[in-house]
Amino acid sequence: MLKPSALVVSGLFVAATAFAEMQRPQYTVENRFPKTAQLETGVQVDYTEIETNTMAGDLTSTAITPAARVGLIENLTGTLRLPLVNQEPDNGSGEFGPGSLGLGLQLRAYQDILGYPYIIPHAEVQIDTANEDLIGADGDTTTTIGVSIGTVVEDTVTFVGDVSYLNSQDSDSGLQGALSVMWALSDRFSWITEFKVADIDNGGENDTPGAFLGGFSYAWSRKLASSFHVGSGIDSDEDVIAKARAVYTW
Repeated sequence: MLKPSALVVSGLFVAATAFAEMQRPQYTVENRFPKTAQLETGVQVDYTEIETNTMAGDLTSTAITPAARVGLIENLTGTLRLPLVNQEPDNGSGEFGPGSLGLGLQLRAYQDILGYPYIIPHAEVQIDTANEDLIGADGDTTTTIGVSIGTVVEDTVTFVGDVSYLNSQDSDSGLQGALSVMWALSDRFSWITEFKVADIDNGGENDTPGAFLGGFSYAWSRKLASSFHVGSGIDSDEDVIAKARAVYTW
């Protein structure tokens, strides 16, 4: 009788002292979900410098995106996001307005008894609610369907690979692949490295654009966590990429 009681007490202690478990990567889906009927809210800021090869010169885009996730039923999470985008070209006037509304689902289809390895199919529909003068993906109507597969090594290093297909009504469609590696130095702090590449036929030179990110995440408390990433595009029009996110779980 002592052993089960000890396990129960230990489990309650861990639950009471656990830190916030936000989604740490940007390009893949990690096995960190809100519980059923639990709400997670947050905001992300994306800063990107983009080469346009037009008379307007290069473009600086800043998007502030309120977002939410909610546990719909066991192992199924719904996602919602709506960016507010400001774009400033080197020459001429800028544009500001809402971006495209994103609605998605993430399903924990499989996880081992320890929580890894795991398989997470996911889908998102990006509905064109954007200011029509915005340039690039901020004004696209797209559907993305993919699957993330992850595991943990030595209880500290998480690997997540993702393959997705993006179908766009307004620009280029194609397959995307991504890899995220996260090294947890403590329950609060993790280093994050990510890479993604797309296979698209856009009729130009950069038909396999990619991007690289490096950053970290930090859990401030049981409910509040944040992350920060910087990087650049590879064979892409994106020169500089910076992302900051804060998440609160209710």
